[in-house]
Amino acid sequence: MAKGFTPIIGLAVVVALALVAVFGAMSITNPAFAAVSQPAEGQLDERDYQPLMKKGDAPNVTVYKGQDDKTDSGNQITLDLSGYFTVGVNVASGIQYGTASYGLTGPDNGLVTNAEVTAEAIGSISNFDLTLDYAAGTSETITVTGTQNQTALADGTTIEETGGTNNCPSPAVWGGGSCTHTVTQEFTVNVVDVLLTASSDTPGKAARYTLKYKATSAVTPLDGKITLEMADFGVGSIDNDDIVVRAAGATPAFNEASNPNDLETDDEEIVIHLGDLNPTEGATRGIETDDVVTITIQASAGVTLPTEGGSFSWNVSGEGDTNKVKVNRKLTLDEEDGGLGDTIEATVKGFKNGTTVIVFLDQDENGKLGPGDDSLCFIIDLPSSDAGSCTFTVSHPAFEGGPNKLGAVDGLDQYHDTAHSFTLEQSISVTPAGGSPGELLLIQLVDFDEGAVTQVTLSAREVCGSMSTTSACGGSVDSTGSGSVSIAIPDWAKGGIQQLKVTVGSKSANTNVTITGPQVTVTPGSIVANQRISLVGVGFTAGSTISQVTANQISKIVIGGETIDWARINGNQPVNVDNGGNWSAAVDLPLSSATTAEGDRVIRVTDSRGRTGSVNVSVPARTITITPDSGRVGTIATVRGTNFPSKNDEGSSFNIAIVYDAGNNKTTQVSVIPDASGRFETQMRIPTTASIPSTNTVRAEFVDDGKIKVTTTVSHQVPEGAISLSSTSGAPGSTTTVSGEGFKSFVPVKSVMVGALEVTPSPRPSTDSQGMMSFDITIPGLDTGIQTVEVQVGQTTASTGFTVAESGVTAGDITPAAQAVENLGDNFVRAFHFNNDTKEWAFYDPMVAEDSTLQNFITGETYLMLVSSTTEVILNNKTRNLTCVGGNCWNQIVW
Repeated sequence: MAKGFTPIIGLAVVVALALVAVFGAMSITNPAFAAVSQPAEGQLDERDYQPLMKKGDAPNVTVYKGQDDKTDSGNQITLDLSGYFTVGVNVASGIQYGTASYGLTGPDNGLVTNAEVTAEAIGSISNFDLTLDYAAGTSETITVTGTQNQTALADGTTIEETGGTNNCPSPAVWGGGSCTHTVTQEFTVNVVDVLLTASSDTPGKAARYTLKYKATSAVTPLDGKITLEMADFGVGSIDNDDIVVRAAGATPAFNEASNPNDLETDDEEIVIHLGDLNPTEGATRGIETDDVVTITIQASAGVTLPTEGGSFSWNVSGEGDTNKVKVNRKLTLDEEDGGLGDTIEATVKGFKNGTTVIVFLDQDENGKLGPGDDSLCFIIDLPSSDAGSCTFTVSHPAFEGGPNKLGAVDGLDQYHDTAHSFTLEQSISVTPAGGSPGELLLIQLVDFDEGAVTQVTLSAREVCGSMSTTSACGGSVDSTGSGSVSIAIPDWAKGGIQQLKVTVGSKSANTNVTITGPQVTVTPGSIVANQRISLVGVGFTAGSTISQVTANQISKIVIGGETIDWARINGNQPVNVDNGGNWSAAVDLPLSSATTAEGDRVIRVTDSRGRTGSVNVSVPARTITITPDSGRVGTIATVRGTNFPSKNDEGSSFNIAIVYDAGNNKTTQVSVIPDASGRFETQMRIPTTASIPSTNTVRAEFVDDGKIKVTTTVSHQVPEGAISLSSTSGAPGSTTTVSGEGFKSFVPVKSVMVGALEVTPSPRPSTDSQGMMSFDITIPGLDTGIQTVEVQVGQTTASTGFTVAESGVTAGDITPAAQAVENLGDNFVRAFHFNNDTKEWAFYDPMVAEDSTLQNFITGETYLMLVSSTTEVILNNKTRNLTCVGGNCWNQIVW
């Protein structure tokens, strides 16, 4: 419809044709354009349709623009009703019908805007209606004429106008005759010639394509080819099921479809090997000359549109170019509404790569970038994909409340085909985005109701407005919904990110501002009790103080909610704030839960004018260690501690009590003073009264300012007593020296046992001051093998093993090899011996005993013996520990 005309609903010119005699037996369809009976995507429609008309037999409708001169070709439009009509089924009524717009050709004289063709069939009677929509204007005369050689119309042929007068006679003769109908409105007609359509116009998107053309030559089934040349489109691998080929012919009546028999694809074309279009009949059928061919490529085929916007056509080999597919240059936004300060990402597709794309605010809404438009963001070098994005911030006055039109243009002066708008909702922006107390903030308002600013709050506390404790705000909003108000950041403003809210009447909006002052810094940031720290403040009230001498007593320094005593602040001297709002102070931290309990704390400083700043500190966990963590009674251990109350610069310090608690009031205690960092190191003796063995507790203790004892602990082990022998094997009657440690000091040996026999020396030996001892024993006559040597000192017992060997084993004794290793059993693998005189190696392997060169083992000689696993065994009357370490199971023994 031409711009400026008002549609008139229900106005129509109807030409009713009864074509029973000639066309009653035909079956023909046009799935490309049917509004009702278009097959579902990926399906073939096999319904039979009633005939309506075929190309070449359709009447021509000639419309004259003027009433007076109907012979002037400049005043007429001839519409060639070329094409085919699809019949659908109205389930409710049982009536077949269809609606479509196509096949209308003619010159565009400025009035051509819209046309609709409808068709219906009831039983064997076929009719069609041509409906022309027109708009209000000057009075026009419509003349509808028919082509020559047409069949005479049946009775009832009419031209009708709803609410108008019919000037055409009834019945009327179509061939060679005409009738004229005068209407009181100017009509408009849209010329439609669609041969190629796509389901999308988005650059680079996979789309569904419908291609329709009239075949100028035949294509044989099963081996004939249709070549689609489409260099600008994206073609990949396509399945046969993704393409449907339909042919509609008139003689004989035919309308069938099939998937391709095969496909060939590359980057620029699709070659369709035609399938059998008549698989249910005896003979195959392909495409015949003058068939109307419809090729549907489903979106699942993945054929993508060009990435750059414009008009692009396919060439059907032998048939010529089709109508062009329009690919739009698009501009989209990730958010289509919001407030001031929002960051919006704009995405463009289909623009020229290698150039700069400008996204702009189209102030005059003319679709072009002009002098009065704002450039929002740039994509400097658009990638080869012809798509890219950039971001911009919504600001005022560039953006106005409500919808704001945006556009895009590339380096070839190509503009968007689809533009987006951003709706600016009621919102505020603040300049600057924050500041220190006392500084001014300018607040801009957009999309509010007209009126005075009612209230401004910061951190939910009123700065100005209706409350009795504050003054009026002073700002206002004009009739356009825009306005401003200025405020000073109040002294009580908290540092950090705070919410600022503005109310005008019933509407309000908020944003965040950063309050940069007052600010406090601390050295060090990790603190311990009683430590001296340094505080520096900025942004406080000029000329104020932080001291107990202030009249209102509001100034203070607090840590973890606990106010620090003035005696610990700056040597009990006032802290003065200079004219720039700056100050510094030394603070000795207290000994309290605020400084002794692990965790994060806030130090908050308030000056005499009530302005407050804060800083975070951390209190690390206290630790103590004892080295070694296991030791004998009476030995010396080292105790270390970290993060304990420190010694500050004034010399104030605290003693830490280190207590070794062995239970039953068996304790030892030393005292230590930590350094300025809260570290200490001291030595203490493990009490001789501790039980052997035992697990005991070491405590580090101090009392804080509130007379509360604070304790940190670690455990310590006292091991059992231990003995060792100077020799671990021998025959009865041999002697060995017993050495012991880890016993109570100055305690006599109660008993010494070898096996079941007591061999306690007389006089009985005793431990020395270190709990150590040494004495000799004689091995009694016992069975050969490993026997236990057990020593009891007071209440402590220790033991070890001794191997009793047979008497009479002397150097040079010879034992056959098989007998020598018999005790090892399957654990023995082989043995080697090196003869130092002959410089030769000999071996014994029970698996090849006959071939072994080592026949005997000789007492006193050295042998290398390989076993399969670690074992303890008696060989030649001696206990042997044969081991495997890291897969190495070789052992050297003296026989």
